[in-house]
Amino acid sequence: MRYLRGIVALAVLLGVPLVHAQTQPGAPFVGMDFLGLQCSGSGGTYGPFDYTQRASLGKQLHTVESYHFTSDVESLKRGSTTMLPYGDLAYTLGAWPNHHRALNAISRYQMVSSRKGEQLRIPAECWFQRAIQFSPRDATTRMLYAMHLQKVGKLEAARAIYVEALELDSRNIQLHYNYGLLLAAMKNYPEARRHAKIAYDAEFPLPGLRNQLSRAGHWP
Repeated sequence: MRYLRGIVALAVLLGVPLVHAQTQPGAPFVGMDFLGLQCSGSGGTYGPFDYTQRASLGKQLHTVESYHFTSDVESLKRGSTTMLPYGDLAYTLGAWPNHHRALNAISRYQMVSSRKGEQLRIPAECWFQRAIQFSPRDATTRMLYAMHLQKVGKLEAARAIYVEALELDSRNIQLHYNYGLLLAAMKNYPEARRHAKIAYDAEFPLPGLRNQLSRAGHWP
């Protein structure tokens, strides 16, 4: 799991290659949560804006991040305009459905809340499905959702999402690395090694996947 946390940090903080998409007219909730209930909720009144187009929407991004997606909110220490981080995370994702760092944060927040026996008003999986529907060619959002699915043990579902992400951006070495981690967890070592080779041939810096394959006797 520590490798998952490391790669999320690298992906969303340093940036990854993105496939740009057109901003959609709205961002309704779609799909089902992990309990089989229909995802629903209000996305807010500001936006929605496509995070893959943030370079041309700097003012709108700054407006949301400066008031709501602060460092304390991202690190889950405390809220900015609300007592708990969830309110500010929900506002951020309401305005920017596929905000990569906020999606990562809502995933982590759900893990923390679950350990306390608490449930989010709108679960992380619903925010992810909304983001994918809103910006369907954003490979990074799919990668983060696959990582979220892997964290909760839904490995086959995660595998399917990784495949979709790689179809969108086959040159994304972080996708190959993360998919390799999943395949290693599923003990599909030959395929994990193939994706690891792609990542490491491109000088991917994290050693976690290589170490796992080495311990399993599948590297080099």
